[in-house]
Amino acid sequence: MLGKKGVLQTLNGLVLAIVMVTIVLGVGLMVLNEFANAMSGTSAYNATTAMIEKMGAMPTWIGIIIIVFMAGIVIRSLGVFGGATRE
Repeated sequence: MLGKKGVLQTLNGLVLAIVMVTIVLGVGLMVLNEFANAMSGTSAYNATTAMIEKMGAMPTWIGIIIIVFMAGIVIRSLGVFGGATRE
């Protein structure tokens, strides 16, 4: 539902969620990197390195998600300012 601030009111939850996911991802990658460095030469090292490589692709998806949400907000604001009503 739109408040007095219109479409921008919906951004609070989105921005908070993206920031939290980014922080958790960054901390997780740092911890996995330290674990991999401590276990060099073992099968745990191989598994941890594979996990780091798979998690390393996630930040590219965060950028795509941000672009999609921003496009949705622009489309929604065009509908609001263009006189479209919701019933």
